Amino acid sequence: MEKPHIDTTVVEVPADLASPALYRIDAAHHPRIDRAEMLRYLGYGGQQIEPELSRRIELVVERLELDIEPRGVRRVFAIDATGVDEQGEPCIRLVGTNVELRGRDIYRHLKDARFAALMACTLGMDAERRLRTTGAQQPLEGAVLDAACSAYVEAAVEQMDQQVKAAAAAHGLAGNWRFSPGYGDCPLTAQRSIVAALNATRLIGLTVTPTSLLMPTKSVTAVIGLFDGEVHDARVAPPALSAACVSTAASAPPTPPAIPATRSPPMFTPLITHDSDGAALAAPVDAARRKGAAYKTRTIDDLRIKNDRLRAAIEGTGHLLFDGGMGTMLQAAGMRAGALPELLNFEEPQVITDIQRQYVDAGCDVITANTFGANAHKLDGAATVADVFAAAVTCARVAGARYVAGDIGRRRRHR
Repeated sequence: MEKPHIDTTVVEVPADLASPALYRIDAAHHPRIDRAEMLRYLGYGGQQIEPELSRRIELVVERLELDIEPRGVRRVFAIDATGVDEQGEPCIRLVGTNVELRGRDIYRHLKDARFAALMACTLGMDAERRLRTTGAQQPLEGAVLDAACSAYVEAAVEQMDQQVKAAAAAHGLAGNWRFSPGYGDCPLTAQRSIVAALNATRLIGLTVTPTSLLMPTKSVTAVIGLFDGEVHDARVAPPALSAACVSTAASAPPTPPAIPATRSPPMFTPLITHDSDGAALAAPVDAARRKGAAYKTRTIDDLRIKNDRLRAAIEGTGHLLFDGGMGTMLQAAGMRAGALPELLNFEEPQVITDIQRQYVDAGCDVITANTFGANAHKLDGAATVADVFAAAVTCARVAGARYVAGDIGRRRRHR
């Protein structure tokens, strides 16, 4: 792996950046809950929302914004990117702290940066208590509140992001996107040292559980690289988590498209790989496409759908409950930094099945196959994409999944 070009351990952090800076909201800069983002967390797919339901959703959101005030703390540290961890892999250390950030993704993100800005933000225990009470007494409002809290803490972190970059710009520094433990191959175990480095337990009441999750749950930790002049490395953010495990995820997901006021017609152009008798059509379809043939526009009636419940969910008249994150659960189970989660479908299928069975037992209808990074670039010859998908589906079936969904992440090359 490429080594950094400077030894940043001797660089002093400007005094105004080195001191802890508390985040508090005020009337002029109150974070607003992104309604589209909140609905995305709820699994909204463009279906029409009845006026009464819309009113109930907005009431939950307005009360949350009125009653709960996010709190945060940020601080900048010098970076030492010259060391290795106990496995001999390059890692990032923050000077003067016990923070050691492991994994190839976070190393690429920070290795050429001059400083690193740590941030922590939480909605606090008042939001935690409201989540538990509302969820028990009013299930619908509880689900909306959970999604609204996730969008709310993200809005607050976005303000903190802008503040630290504005402060850094005064010193000629530019920041890249924020990166959080649990993204890519950066383990969740980094949460504890980040919270300690920020003194976040005392300053904002943020703690870390024995499984490296944040408490209160609607909390975020993140790190931003600060560069001399223009950002010149790690410009592309990693793909978002495969499911809305937003209590522990901590970086802004892509901005969702505008949500239409009414449901769009169920017309799309799917890749039809089998005919009505189940015979494979992938090769003929691919051949036809290479010759310039175009798909005809198909409707939902052209698909082979397992049953009426699945059809209703696709049409937007019913609902299916998906599972949560896989990567964070694997890290909590001890997956080492830098490991390929997709290979565990072969190497330790019981680990995958045990995690998925927990989701099945919790009432999830759809289990997401452990295939998020199953592409030729990431697998790099360790296994074929087809074999990974086959093994992953088998794990989900063994776990007792009613439905299995493929999980397809964005393909990108590492530098």
